[in-house]
Amino acid sequence: PMTKPSRSRLFLLLFGGILPVVAFAIVEEKYGVIWGTIAGMVFGIGEVIYEKIYLKKVAGVTWFSNALILILGGVTLLSADGVWFKLQPAIFLFCFAGILAGSSILKKPLLAAMAAKQNPSLPPQAVVMLKALNARLSIVFLFMAALSTWAALRWSTEAWAFLKSVGVFIILLVYLGAEIIYRRVFRGGH
Repeated sequence: PMTKPSRSRLFLLLFGGILPVVAFAIVEEKYGVIWGTIAGMVFGIGEVIYEKIYLKKVAGVTWFSNALILILGGVTLLSADGVWFKLQPAIFLFCFAGILAGSSILKKPLLAAMAAKQNPSLPPQAVVMLKALNARLSIVFLFMAALSTWAALRWSTEAWAFLKSVGVFIILLVYLGAEIIYRRVFRGGH
């Protein structure tokens, strides 16, 4: 069973960064880019404070995501152009895709390493599957990063916020469904 801190970390990994996006979109629509950006930045700082207080430690992914929010939010405040704030999810996804791809190229796939750290007696076939999954996920994250960039540059704030808050998860669910079907149908469940 998953402990409370583990559930909280999983929740933050899946939904971290969404509150700043939603706050930005809602406030930006009513009060403009500057106030939307300030709201997004405040909610980003709130995520860091929440993790520090309730989990006693702030995850690296939270630091990175919110550092991007603050840096790009600062650029947005200076330029009064909301596209900079909107590029945060795309940059984050490009970095994550790069980490996954780089770890695959270096023959030290991140997913396999993380799984082995959690379970040192991981069966060899699981390691092989995680290595392949690591490479494929890097492509999925690269696609999502490109789509997020396009959304930041060309879509409305509402459509961009939907992609960041719900759309990315839909894309991941579709990919994972395809991965399961592929494994069951074409690989015989291995």
